[in-house]
Amino acid sequence: MKRYLLPLYAAAVFAALVYTFIGMMPAVKTPTYFTAALQKSAQVENALTQAGFEILGKAKFGKKKHTVIIFTDETLKNAAAAKGRGFAAASMRVIVNKEAKELRVTNPEYFLRAYMQDTFNDEASQKVMAKLQTAFSGLTPSSDKLKQKDLASFQFMMGMPKFSDTWELAAGDHDALMKKFHKKVKNNLVFELKLSEKSTLVGVKVKKRTMKFVDKIGAQNALVLPWSVLIQDGKAVALDAKYQIALCYPLLTMNEFMTIATVPGAIEKDLKKYFK
Repeated sequence: MKRYLLPLYAAAVFAALVYTFIGMMPAVKTPTYFTAALQKSAQVENALTQAGFEILGKAKFGKKKHTVIIFTDETLKNAAAAKGRGFAAASMRVIVNKEAKELRVTNPEYFLRAYMQDTFNDEASQKVMAKLQTAFSGLTPSSDKLKQKDLASFQFMMGMPKFSDTWELAAGDHDALMKKFHKKVKNNLVFELKLSEKSTLVGVKVKKRTMKFVDKIGAQNALVLPWSVLIQDGKAVALDAKYQIALCYPLLTMNEFMTIATVPGAIEKDLKKYFK
């Protein structure tokens, strides 16, 4: 009997050591953005188009009027076609930041892990990343980053909203919602992408006064704007600003967040006006 106990004991000790080692390994962190050498907006758009991306729209934000360009491709649109995953289609953005003399582009893995949740596909993420590397040379990971394992369940802190805690801005027939939207949005529409007959993703500006928060907490991450709204299944929904701002500004401290405490409510109010 004893000759069997020793191997079993040794196996148990080995397993314990393995689990201990794994537990001591540093958690993998995924950068929020990549930076690259500054280019003019026209050059950026051309590089993206040549790499196989589709330009959805562009807009200027912040005191320095930094240009944010929103782009997509078939891989992103196919992923976004799934119910509740529409925000992924416009997750790719680049800011032309003349003040910092850099380009800052969203990391597909970071935002797809957050927006695709349990349907995240690493192969799709890598396909988009390969195109980015074709468009921009010398991409460098930003200091903004989060633990890879936390992206799907991300919240700024306990009790704060997660990805699934979206705002319902309006409800009704899809065509009726779109009619209301087009009547109100006017020059504040940055992009409109039809994902299916009854699913449309739009990107809109909020009031100038509301948008000033990017200057207060860092215009380098102004890629949080324009705000995306998904009209699907008879509802117009948007990501809660407390979630979205924190996701795009992972280095934001609680004190910094408190300086823009009124902004999430202002954004929600601005968005709802487009559907009244």
